[in-house]
Formats: sequence, structure tokens, C-alpha cells
Amino acid sequence: MVINSPRAGAKVVPGVPLEWSDPKEHSRKIAESVNALVLVANAADDSAASVTPTNRTTSRTLALQATLAQGVLDVTDPDYGAVGDGVADDTAAVQAALTTASASGGPVYFPRGRYLISTGLTLSILATGTNTDLERNSIIGDGASSIIEWTGSGGGNPLLKVTGTNDPHHEFFIQGLRLIATNRDVNGLHLQDLAYWKLDNIYISNFANGLHLRDAISGSIHRSRLINNTRHIDGDKDDSFNPNAISLHACILTLAKEYAIYLDTPTQLNIYGGTVEGNGTDSTTFPTNRGGIKIVTPSTGGGVAANFNGVYFENNDGVADIEVDMGTSDAIVNANGCNFNRISSSQFVTNNILIKHDSGDGKIRLNVIGSAFQPFNTYVPDAGRLYWAFSGTGTKRSLCALNNEYGNATETPAEAGANIDLALMSEVVTIRLTDINGGFHEIIANAGTLSLRADHGGDVANSILSFQVDGGEKGRFDGATGDFQIGGANTVIDGSRIIRPRSYTVAGLPSAATASGLIYVSNETGGATLAFSDGTNWRRVQDRAIVS
Repeated sequence: MVINSPRAGAKVVPGVPLEWSDPKEHSRKIAESVNALVLVANAADDSAASVTPTNRTTSRTLALQATLAQGVLDVTDPDYGAVGDGVADDTAAVQAALTTASASGGPVYFPRGRYLISTGLTLSILATGTNTDLERNSIIGDGASSIIEWTGSGGGNPLLKVTGTNDPHHEFFIQGLRLIATNRDVNGLHLQDLAYWKLDNIYISNFANGLHLRDAISGSIHRSRLINNTRHIDGDKDDSFNPNAISLHACILTLAKEYAIYLDTPTQLNIYGGTVEGNGTDSTTFPTNRGGIKIVTPSTGGGVAANFNGVYFENNDGVADIEVDMGTSDAIVNANGCNFNRISSSQFVTNNILIKHDSGDGKIRLNVIGSAFQPFNTYVPDAGRLYWAFSGTGTKRSLCALNNEYGNATETPAEAGANIDLALMSEVVTIRLTDINGGFHEIIANAGTLSLRADHGGDVANSILSFQVDGGEKGRFDGATGDFQIGGANTVIDGSRIIRPRSYTVAGLPSAATASGLIYVSNETGGATLAFSDGTNWRRVQDRAIVS
């Protein structure tokens, strides 16, 4: 990449800014940064020196301008004065930096330190400014060593509230911070009217809602840990957007008092990896409603309510690891490659997956694929705690369980088997297997009728339905002739719907011990004849004489 450079032959003169050959917008901040540093280096009094940046009407200290020109606003800059020593109250200093960022744009930086905050902080995304990529707001720290600690009392605003507008396309992000409290009397981080937001390497502990999403959509959380909050993540709608398209990547959600995640009317919660462990711990405050993840009335935004991929669920307490309370919209829930472990005799969920579904609710499709359900340690399995369950009076349900591992038969649902398990509930469901030649086989369930279909790519002669037991064929439908055969090539009913009993000779008659059998005797005296068994002998149909 080529950037503009100082004019050829330019020299650094004390107190005089460099001349730049082509100060276009894309290099303006670099130019201002160097100029500010030059002036600071030569000013007689650094603290008093100031500069008025390009396209601005107010002056800034040179140190602040150097920081802003490089795209970062440091809360410890002398203009703000945050200390971060774990002793001083840094509320006013940090809020002043956030207010500047609201007007100027750009990142707010928390260097290593412990910043004590006694009243709620607010950041309004680009209250003024050009909304260019260079001026997008963000908040960044140095990871675990950048700590923002709540020291105030309850009520009021959360520790940090970030708000956008009702057209929330802001691409805001927070990275490398620890937000902590002691008494869970306020929310930790509140995001409102935002889209395309991102949290990375964030630690949030001991708040009411660790992260509260309101009208916040299309966001992601990466490599973050939420611990000891009442709810780690709570999402709802105020006047604009349901909590749609929220994704978690390799996050740790542990020891929530009520729920790890609680979303009201969401569409497509995505969790990739990570753990949901030891949540729902406060049975005194929340005696009946607590657990791992709860989704209430999933919306129609995309049809898929939630995807759980490779998530580790363990030792949650209360209703379920995953609970979905259906509404009138249709929804799909997918749990793929997850572990569901119960390990304690005193702390466990009633069901690993629970779908609450009443009459009038929309269709619910639950897909559980390649997951494991296991008891460990002191946990004692109970038939009243099935791995998954549907409750309520709803009938529009379907379940697909494929290649799961069930650690105990006592808690395995009745519809579960070893490899492919399908519970088809009041819906027309078609299962089709297609081969490389264009042939296919179908199983169709429709209101109590099960249909089988074979189509060998138009090759009628090779379109056969075969019924086998222990590796041997016991019956077949022949596509070429329409014959139904039992016990090999023995046609019982042919394609013209004519019954064809099995043929025997007199010397080779089978036992007649079971009455009502019907056979064809090919060499009976007087000619071939039909014969029936009376429990002792085979008798000719026409005169009841014993076949001889």
C-alpha cells in the first residue's frame, strides 16, 4: 500500500509541522499524528500545547490529537485522567473519554489496570461524525489485565451501556476486557439498537444480566467467559428488533444463578463449541424455572430457532439443558455433536432437551444428530428424566435422532434406537435414499399410513422391494412382474392378483398338523388338485378325500 509522504526535502524544524505532499482523507490521520508528535517533542510546555485538526473547529491537546490521529482514544490520557490503580474512582474520567468517542468516533482504549466505576457508563455510537470506517466506535483493552469494576449500588444504568439508532448498522466491537462486580445488583454490558456487533475475549462476572441485548441483532461473541451472573445473556425486544442471528464461538458459560442464556422471541441462536456448565444454581430464588438455555416463543424470522454444534452441556440444574417454549410460529431446533452429561446426585436437569408445545402452537422439528447423553459419577438415572421430551397438548411435532449415543436405557426415550430414530407426529414425512444411477427408495408416513417405494431409475425389471431377516430374504415384491413372493422365488400373489399356493408332490407333502393350510398337489391320483389341512391330514378340496 502506498501512503503519502512528507514533501521532498522537508526537514523537521522545532515547532513547525511537516508539509505533506497530498493530504487526502485516507492519510489525513497519519499526517496529523506525525505533526502532533513533532510539535509535542519541541513544545516548551507539552501539557499546554494544542492543535486544531483538519476538518475540526475545536482544538485538542497535542497528546490527545496524536492518539486520536492514530485511531485510538486512551482513557488514561491527561485530558481524561483515568488512573486504573484499583483505588481511585475513574467514573468521570472514563465517561469523558466515552463522550468524546461518541462525537469523534474511533476506538476507546483501556490500558492494563483496574478501573473503579461507581455510576453507569454510556457510549452513544457516533452521536456526530461522518460514520466512515476510520471513525467507527469500539472499546478495546489488554485482555485479562484490563479490568472495569462496578463499585456502585443497585438500580439505575448498567455498568456499560452502548446504544446505536433504530437503523443499527454500526459494526461496533469490544475486545480484551474484564467486567466485574460483587453483588449482581445491576447489569454488566447492555447493547441496544446495534447490528453487526462483536465481543471478543470478554470476561463478565457477578452481574444481574452479564450481557443484556435489546434490539441488538446480527452479533457474535468469541472466546469469552461469563460466570456467576444471574443470567449470563438475556435478549429481548423493545421497539425494533428481536434478538436475531446471535452467535457464540468457543465461549464458557458457567455458574449462572438462573439461566446461562434466556432469549425472548429470537430467531437462530447459534452456539459453536464451548461449554454450558453448572448453571441454574439458585434453587431458593428460582425454585422451578432455571437451567441451561431457555428460548421463549421463537419467531418467524428464519424458521430455525437454534443451532447447537459441538457444545458441552454438564451439571446444569433445573428444567433442561435446552428448553424451548413454543409459540404460534414454526421452529426448528438442531443439536449436533453435543455432549449432555449428568454427573451429580444433587444437581441435574429434568430433561436434557425439553420442547414445551401446546395445541395451537406452530410446528416444531427437533433434530438430534451425533450427540451423546451420559450419566457419570454419583448421578443415578431415573425414568422420569428422559434425555429429551415433548410436553403439552400440541401434535404438530417431528423428531429426527440419528447416530446418537445413549448411556443408560432408563432415560432413553421410547422412540430412540441405535442408529436412525424418527418420531413422525401428525405430519406427512418422506425419507428418500437416492443412488448414483438416479434410482431411489422412499418411506412415506402420512396420518398412520406407511408407504414403501422403490424406483431403479426407470429400470422396472430391477425395481424390487426385498424383506430380509438375519441376512436372508424372506419376501419380495418384484417390480417386473408385480408378483409378491415369500421364501425365495415362490409367488404367493402374482401381478394379476391371482393367489398361487405353493406346489408339492404326494411324496413331499409338508406336515398337516396346523389346520387351514392350503397347497397345490401336482401328482395326486386323478390329477393335480388343491388340498387343505385339517390338523391331521391333507384333504382334496373337491371331495375331502385324504391325499394319497
